[in-house]
Amino acid sequence: MPSQYDENRITDIHQNDIIEFRKRMAPLLKKYPCYDTDFALLRWLKGCKFDQEMAEQKMKWSLNAMNAIGVFEKDLSSIEKIEEILEAIIPLNEYFPNGILGYDKNGYLLLIYNIGKTHPRSLISAERMSRFYINAIHGYEGMQCLIRSEEAKRGCKLGTVIIADLNDFKYDVVFHLPAVKIYITGARILQDMFPDMTVKFYIVNAPVTAQYLVRMVVAGIAKETMNMIEFLGSNYKEILIERHGAKFLPKKYGGVLDDYIFRRGGEVPKHIVEMNKKHIPEKKLKKIIVNARNEEVVSINVEKPNSKLSWYFICSSGDIDFCVLFEGNEVWPCFRICTEFRAEYNEIMCKEAGIYQLLFSNKHGYMRSKRIQYHVDIVEPLA
Repeated sequence: MPSQYDENRITDIHQNDIIEFRKRMAPLLKKYPCYDTDFALLRWLKGCKFDQEMAEQKMKWSLNAMNAIGVFEKDLSSIEKIEEILEAIIPLNEYFPNGILGYDKNGYLLLIYNIGKTHPRSLISAERMSRFYINAIHGYEGMQCLIRSEEAKRGCKLGTVIIADLNDFKYDVVFHLPAVKIYITGARILQDMFPDMTVKFYIVNAPVTAQYLVRMVVAGIAKETMNMIEFLGSNYKEILIERHGAKFLPKKYGGVLDDYIFRRGGEVPKHIVEMNKKHIPEKKLKKIIVNARNEEVVSINVEKPNSKLSWYFICSSGDIDFCVLFEGNEVWPCFRICTEFRAEYNEIMCKEAGIYQLLFSNKHGYMRSKRIQYHVDIVEPLA
């Protein structure tokens, strides 16, 4: 795990890169000033191997995507406020057995993933995919807010330390392939949107066979993340205490904090699964075919500003990339959506009148076409 001295030395070495990148990103940083710090800019540069053009493209998309889903309208200044917002976004938040513990003795942000308490089958059928992404993005930007705040106090580059606990590990976590695919897709989105964020990834209480399976799953994400992973043995409590401090860890991991802070995890109850289900009869749905390596656009004429545009769709098999465009810009960010377990639906407020485009892209598909059944609705303002 890097020391703050090492990280600050890197900042000094790459100061010219940071200055150049700041000039390049000046219009975007004026719009999103919270990202105008040396450490925040360095994260983007490191995540893109100091390719400034790539870093510019990814940073623009990421910050504009967060703005489109309302992230920057939220107060994410504390763990308590972050948790309140996540619970409001998705009613089954407590069944994601992960969470922020707080800062350690070095200023790093400690996270816990109780993977053994995850029930992937019930989770992926309980909510539409876009809500999983939106929930995760809010959570990660909340962590970024906490990191930037602590960096300003300490004057050094920080990040997250993850403790993944495989106690009570069930092989369903890695053998339920639809859930694994969704997890990897989500992990890649978060890696692109929040680069160079993790400084260490511990795995504790892992059976030997589970270690191999976990490596297989995380092989789908960045090599840099793979290099941060460390499997700890039976002495993991002593190691965590030494590196991060007992008063910053729960009792379960050798510290002094109460264990009640953990989310429960487990199987999602059926009444919660049924809460946000939406079904539109097939006879009301229109159909389009999106061939492999191609995309299709559904154009919608919104006649009055401040109208509400809503959509609902089902993809026949696999997944589809979906976004909403207005004058060539994404007003709803592009997410890869699978509807095997739950139809996808959402809505936006159209600030301006004009032609809005629902874009369905199958450019990532090599052979199979995708049949999309969809419904679009426009609700005009009363006045």
